[in-house]
Amino acid sequence: MNRRAATLLGLGGLLAVMLAVGVVLLPAARGSGAASRPRQPQPPAWLASRQEPYAQVEVGGTVVWARLALTPEQRTQGLSGVERLEPDEGMLFVYPVKGRYPFWMRGMLFPLDMLWIDDDRVVDLKPDRPVPAPGQSESELPIYSPLADANYVLEVNAGWAAAHGIIVGSPVTITLPTGIALPR
Repeated sequence: MNRRAATLLGLGGLLAVMLAVGVVLLPAARGSGAASRPRQPQPPAWLASRQEPYAQVEVGGTVVWARLALTPEQRTQGLSGVERLEPDEGMLFVYPVKGRYPFWMRGMLFPLDMLWIDDDRVVDLKPDRPVPAPGQSESELPIYSPLADANYVLEVNAGWAAAHGIIVGSPVTITLPTGIALPR
């Protein structure tokens, strides 16, 4: 037998062994679910004590549990007057029509990152928006306008986006709670 034929025969044998091992191991991995479906993140303990519905918002691979602002009244109120957010908590503003929705920090007690989302990706980001200065009137508050149309805005604690490597273009997956319909 020549050298080339011996090499091909040896490679064929190695391939046969690898195939046999794969046939044995692959069904075991599929049966465990480890390879067939992604792991769903477990809601944090603090969420159990909340009454309002929360959406699961995954941004760039990191999950935020977001209060929902679905109605014009809820969107106007936003997080005004809220004392703080948990590290993995936010508020998701949901709009029935895509647009360039401006935001301000009226009544805010802590700084925020604002992320404008168009369906499944971040299209603009305004990090580290400060609380209003003492005595600052509403007419003096800065208005933060996005550079692109969006149908969602996510507010999270200031520094969250940088800590998780979130940038314009980061992928987003939004899972609404059962029974919650998007506004029309």
